[in-house]
Amino acid sequence: MVVVRHLVLVLFGAVAAVAVVVTGIYGYHLIVTTAIPAATPDLAAILKTDAESILFAAIVAATVIALILLAILSRSLYLSRELDKIVEMSRYRDFSPEVSLKRLGRIGDRLSSLYHNANAVSESKTRKIGALSDLNSFLVRNVSAPLVVFELPGNVVHASRGFEERIGAGRTELLSATVTTLFPDLAWNEVEIELLRRRTPVARKTGIGEMTFYPIEDRADEIAYIVCSLEKPEKVWLPEKMRHALERADNPDGAKPESQFGHAVASGLRGIMASFRRGRSKKEPKASDTPEK
Repeated sequence: MVVVRHLVLVLFGAVAAVAVVVTGIYGYHLIVTTAIPAATPDLAAILKTDAESILFAAIVAATVIALILLAILSRSLYLSRELDKIVEMSRYRDFSPEVSLKRLGRIGDRLSSLYHNANAVSESKTRKIGALSDLNSFLVRNVSAPLVVFELPGNVVHASRGFEERIGAGRTELLSATVTTLFPDLAWNEVEIELLRRRTPVARKTGIGEMTFYPIEDRADEIAYIVCSLEKPEKVWLPEKMRHALERADNPDGAKPESQFGHAVASGLRGIMASFRRGRSKKEPKASDTPEK
């Protein structure tokens, strides 16, 4: 596939057609003015037929070139109109370009692949932004805690000042490290598998003390970041999503803890029912009070 400007294509086609026609006319003129006068009558008739054939072939070739040029230009204009329609329709959120792109042939298939790839990258960035928002909230609410943030493969992307002071390393050194180089005695593969399976904080003991790994998920519920804290878990603020995950882990049967309001309502209903039973028992006559016949 070659992409050229319309003006260049028109000039090239026009020059090619004119060159073919000029070549045919020149050949016809050369045969008629030079070869035919010096030839015998029989040979002159043959040469005249050849000259006419050359001229006719030149005209046909120029016509074919012009038709091919017109076909290319019409196809180019059609593609331009279809692309303009796609650009116009892409302003709507529910627009699906597959049907429109199929009309463009092979270039439409490539544009469709490009659209899906760009859409996937955009969606990935959107999910990443959501995870960054949750990570920012986690870091701000636990600003005094010694924290280090990893991506899922284990590369360090952030370390708090408290963490730097705790392990005695600089920021540049930490940002070029990985979880295995920071904690060589940690079985990181086991921690990673447990985080992916449970989606709840995982505690481990290492040479520098007890630490807890907190998963930060994106909008697609995929783990994007892992925060490692050297602070005690009860002193760490957790996002709402992570607290719900911990509650589900503590209640695997799905039983929800009773809220204070629900407990008060249940207590009130039980009191009303007890009062109703007592009042009913007072109204019923005793067997000793019935008159003997």
